[in-house]
Amino acid sequence: PIWLLDLLVRQLGLKLVNKKIGPRGKQVKHHFLDAGKLEFALSVIEHRQLKRKQKEERARTDAESQRRHQAGIEAQYGISPPYDPVSTPPLMV
Repeated sequence: PIWLLDLLVRQLGLKLVNKKIGPRGKQVKHHFLDAGKLEFALSVIEHRQLKRKQKEERARTDAESQRRHQAGIEAQYGISPPYDPVSTPPLMV
C-alpha cells in the first residue's frame, strides 16, 4: 500500500508527491519523490561521505606520524616504548 511507502519515505526525511495522469475516467495516480528534498538528502549524504574520508585520512596520517616519531626516538635513544602502556593495579584481596 502507498501509505506504507509514504511512511517509510518520510522516515528517511523525504516526501512523496502524487499527480493524476491521463484523461478523465482513466486517470492513474503516479507517485514521485519530491525533487527538492531528494536533492538536499543526496547533498547531505555526499557531505557526510567527504567528512568520513577526511577523518580516515587524518587518522592515517596521524598514525604514520606517530610511527615516524617513535622510530626516531628508538634510533636516537635506543629505547623502545613499553609494550603495555596501561598498567593494571594489583588486586587487593
